[in-house]
Amino acid sequence: MSLPRTASAVIIGGGVVGCSIAYHLARRGLHDVVVLERETVGSGTTSKAAGGIRVQFSSETEIRFSLESIRVFERFQEEFGVDPGYRKIGYSISSPRSGISGSSRSGSHSSGRWAPTFASLRPPTRRSSSPPSAWTT
Repeated sequence: MSLPRTASAVIIGGGVVGCSIAYHLARRGLHDVVVLERETVGSGTTSKAAGGIRVQFSSETEIRFSLESIRVFERFQEEFGVDPGYRKIGYSISSPRSGISGSSRSGSHSSGRWAPTFASLRPPTRRSSSPPSAWTT
């Protein structure tokens, strides 16, 4: 496939964010959008995601994004003609009791409508100064 010489929008990255941006630009009438991806569309970090959707965030903006994502998955088959396999099964975040710093707090905002509750967790004490083997430097 050859790339066009010009485009109204060029999006770098063909993961969930890049593809969503391209889709929404096209829905708004912009039809000369180019998505650049070095591998296969959706093959980067998007393909490694566990697939959980949570709504426990510290800012209203993040909560709103997450709630809208849920609505997109709920209407995905109707809009795109493909069943994404989305099922509401719940979400649980847990930690050993020793990891909780003692006080849970609410992430509510001035409107009072966005109030997830979460606990502040302390990172585990490291015994080694070398990074875990999964890290890349």
